[in-house]
Amino acid sequence: PFKRAQLTWVAEEPITRTQLDRQRTAFWETAPSYEGRREIWQALQAACTTPDLHLARSILDAANVTLPTGNPAEGCFDELGNRYEIPLYCIVNPSNLV
Repeated sequence: PFKRAQLTWVAEEPITRTQLDRQRTAFWETAPSYEGRREIWQALQAACTTPDLHLARSILDAANVTLPTGNPAEGCFDELGNRYEIPLYCIVNPSNLV
């Protein structure tokens, strides 16, 4: 199952919503260029950005993405065995968000 509730992180310096959004956008726009399949990255982005956990799980199931630990930051796998790692800042807000 896709987990988000127990995940926490602290930014090195307090960060604003705008800065966090820029970081997230940069990651999602560049990640498919380095490895993995674009459609899987799109499914992962949709799952990470929706506030509805049931919808997130449905998206990942439809894309045949598995999460061995339930934490996407620890690795996700597509049906071909490709590994996808998502930074925590794309999954949850930091505790020091300004």
